Amino acid sequence: MKNIKRLLFAAALTATFFSCVEEYDVGYMPEKPDNVELDEFLNGYDLLPSYIDYNTNPNFKLGVSVTFDEFQKKEVGYSLRCSNFKELTTFNEMMHGSLVSADGSMDLSFLTSFMNDVKEAELSLYGRSLCWHANQNTAYLNSLLDSTVFSTPTSPNLLNKSGLIDASFNGWVQTNSGAGISIVEYAGEQSIKLVSSANSSTPESLRLSSPEITVEDGHEYEFVMFILSDSIGEGRIAFEGLINNNPEIDWTGSGTPSLTFLTKVGWNRISFRINEFTENNIKFHFDLGYRPNVSYFINVAGLTVVDLDSEVSNDDEIFIESEDAAEKGSTWQQFTDADASNEAYMLVPNDVANVNLTNTSEITDDDVLKYNFNVGTEGEYNLWVRAAPETDDFPNDDSFHCNFDDSTWTTFNNSVTSLEWTWYSIGSYLLISGDHVLTISRMEDGLKIDKIYLTQTLNIPTGKGIAPLASEEITLHVEEKEKETITANALENWISGILTACKDNITSWDVVMEPIDDENPENLRTGVDKKMSANEFYWQDYLGKDYAVLAFNLARKYGNSDDLLFINDNNLESNIDKCKGLINYVEYIEGKDAKIDGISTQMHISINSDKDKIAEMFQLLAATGKSIKISELDVALDDDVSIINATDEDYIAQADMYQYVVEKYFELIPANQRYGITIWSPVDTQQQPLGLWTRNYKRKRAYVGVADGLSK
Repeated sequence: MKNIKRLLFAAALTATFFSCVEEYDVGYMPEKPDNVELDEFLNGYDLLPSYIDYNTNPNFKLGVSVTFDEFQKKEVGYSLRCSNFKELTTFNEMMHGSLVSADGSMDLSFLTSFMNDVKEAELSLYGRSLCWHANQNTAYLNSLLDSTVFSTPTSPNLLNKSGLIDASFNGWVQTNSGAGISIVEYAGEQSIKLVSSANSSTPESLRLSSPEITVEDGHEYEFVMFILSDSIGEGRIAFEGLINNNPEIDWTGSGTPSLTFLTKVGWNRISFRINEFTENNIKFHFDLGYRPNVSYFINVAGLTVVDLDSEVSNDDEIFIESEDAAEKGSTWQQFTDADASNEAYMLVPNDVANVNLTNTSEITDDDVLKYNFNVGTEGEYNLWVRAAPETDDFPNDDSFHCNFDDSTWTTFNNSVTSLEWTWYSIGSYLLISGDHVLTISRMEDGLKIDKIYLTQTLNIPTGKGIAPLASEEITLHVEEKEKETITANALENWISGILTACKDNITSWDVVMEPIDDENPENLRTGVDKKMSANEFYWQDYLGKDYAVLAFNLARKYGNSDDLLFINDNNLESNIDKCKGLINYVEYIEGKDAKIDGISTQMHISINSDKDKIAEMFQLLAATGKSIKISELDVALDDDVSIINATDEDYIAQADMYQYVVEKYFELIPANQRYGITIWSPVDTQQQPLGLWTRNYKRKRAYVGVADGLSK
């Protein structure tokens, strides 16, 4: 070994030195400190590439991990990597979770800058990783699969959907039904299914037209629908009765108007507003014939057209103007106010009746307002009153009594909080269906009453009071078969985007990483029944066992034709059954006509790792005939050993394990299968002394272990 030769050379130099000492008879020879002698020994080693025989290993790449920031700073870590290694692998910065944003788009500008710096340094870059369960933008991916929840409008739906609900299509016109228009159930919800034909290419090739909708000049109308398609689709809503019947519209709220909208697998919300009419009636047309062989589903419940300027009412949401009392006592007077509902309110002025009617038995007809109303549905009704004091003397201008149908009086007192008109909750009352009388009596004078609201809901009235209609909450699910398509599309969007951006700079990739389950190596990993971290997304749970087949085929499609594509996993050296399971999975993938060029083994090991198993792993991998890469080699000390208490014996054991792994790689992996070795932790961290260099960038014994292993 080279270290033995170096030690012999050092001994020879020492002997020569002593002969000189005898000649000059100085009588004293100081000993060098051990650490100085060790440093001189380590520094006597050359740069790592000098130990690689490129004649027998022409394609071997000695690699190292790096972060964007560390490399682009061009400090000591940059120089260390440039002088000792030929290939870089980033940690997680080239992965889905780092590059895909919340809306699915990718900003690759920083990656492009990094790749240019790598090329300038005359190094190669290894791609890691296209399809992994960790470091994914899980929030975005789950948003594609999650249910869509919406509430029906609080205004009346002006669209007659009876012909859809009973599947007769009465009032609806199929000008061109394409390959078919029908009413179906999609994920338990009634939907219109529209299928474009094989030769469909124009918008009217698949058209469904609505019944007429009556509109009022000067009013604004809102259209909403929820639509999905089994592949990327395209459509528009055309009109009859608008000034522009084929307008450019911001269909999805993106901020950019267009003539058409795109649809995808997974629910899309299409909404817009219209207000420029040529007639009192309009129609709209679903034009979905742009693309052939696309199936569209439109949720019937979510299809609405509402008048945003209409005043609505509901029999069980009751508003009463205070001035509309059927009986008005003489002490009450009507006044006007632009801020009051209907610009009118009722008041017992301070100078009219200055008697405090605390005793309700003293109330007379002169003191009350009586309101007649009808309840359609029996139930518990909440009473609200819009009120304000005449002056800022709140304690004396803030009270009244009320009752229903001459029942027990309720007193409202000491609750006014503002000089402004405010809605106050009075209480709840059980009312049967039918006619009722609400009586309001003065208690103190000086309280203005504007409007009364009765509701069975928990609605809190605002402003001058508009009766909200009951709103139904609807959940739109995505069928399981569609989830597979959605996930496949998301994977293709990611792989096509990253490979298109990197194909001029990267020619080797880990396509699939960590597919095999540790405990059941005949199976794939899964996130089912597992408490997952925030960045975990298991593609295989939606795409099945063939997820890797798809990933490798997509990598072939969008990358370079001669790219080297690897499958990567961990713990192969400690779990031989898992190593065999990965090899079996490689055979399965290739049996599905997807080509795999190589296998990467991570090898996060320790000084106590089983060397026999390491050798067995290399033998099994070599037998596949694939290119073999050690992708993340580092060697830890014992669990209870850190930088603080590590001994020289620990570092000697670490160097020995590094040397053993590298030597066995060259011994057991044939030359034509040796892709390379990547050192994952070149420099010690604050927590663990894993590296070939200390945190101060001094060489360690581990450096010698790697160098001597490479020289074999």
